[in-house]
Amino acid sequence: MIGMESYSTRILIQRVVVYLFLIILAVICLLPFYITFVNATRSSMEINQGLSLLPGSSLGKNFITLWGKGKGENLNIFRGLRNSFFVATSATLLGLYVAALAGFGFAFYNFPAKRFLFAVVLGVIMVPAQLGIIGYFQLLSAYHMLDTFWALILPGGANAFAVFFLRQYASSIIDQEMLQAARIEGAGELRIFHWLGLPLLTPGLATMGIFAFVGNWNNYLLPLVVLFSNEKFTVPIIIGQLNTSTYKTDFGMLYLAIALSLLPILIVYSIASRFIIEGISLGALKE
Repeated sequence: MIGMESYSTRILIQRVVVYLFLIILAVICLLPFYITFVNATRSSMEINQGLSLLPGSSLGKNFITLWGKGKGENLNIFRGLRNSFFVATSATLLGLYVAALAGFGFAFYNFPAKRFLFAVVLGVIMVPAQLGIIGYFQLLSAYHMLDTFWALILPGGANAFAVFFLRQYASSIIDQEMLQAARIEGAGELRIFHWLGLPLLTPGLATMGIFAFVGNWNNYLLPLVVLFSNEKFTVPIIIGQLNTSTYKTDFGMLYLAIALSLLPILIVYSIASRFIIEGISLGALKE
């Protein structure tokens, strides 16, 4: 009896230590976001005085300054949010569909040079995307696609890591017997992919979707190179220009712009995380 009580006490202590560690880790991860949102409500003078965990009273003033900056110098952060959301969403959806299609094919179909092509995909993962930006710029120039959103969306369809990840995920969660049963029922290959493959790949797609959306949202170099019109600038470009303008010392306004740019990412993560948790639960039940 004493041994059982000692064992229960030890388990309780271990759980308390683990939970305390996780709470501390969560605070460390969330603190920068909280400070950003708090500083968005403070004035530059208050920010210069030091760190504060309490919100200020300058949110309205910072908002008016940011809005006036957009109207006066054509650096509209809200238009940038709209542009970034359109580009990031379109590029993410395109990339996920192409990656799911390719990953599904690599996982369940045999075709000539399959291993070689998959090795090429793995090789592309190791090549920095910045190396191809000059050639991509020349290609866009030849097809008169510079200063268009297509120049930012199309590269999203070539996500080599997503192809690799979804290929591995499909191999682990989908059985060949399920595909054979669908074929016996008369389903074509595309129908099998859309009605069987995609629903089962949803947790993996949600995981990759978060990374792809954040990557496209935070993309700074490519929009800087291929966009020339202020009306098409994305959020990173606008924040960069605000940081080099005459208002670069208005820290409250800059923090507000950064806080606004973080909101869509947090919303997307909160939505997609539900599918990831459901996928983990389904995977546990399958095992």
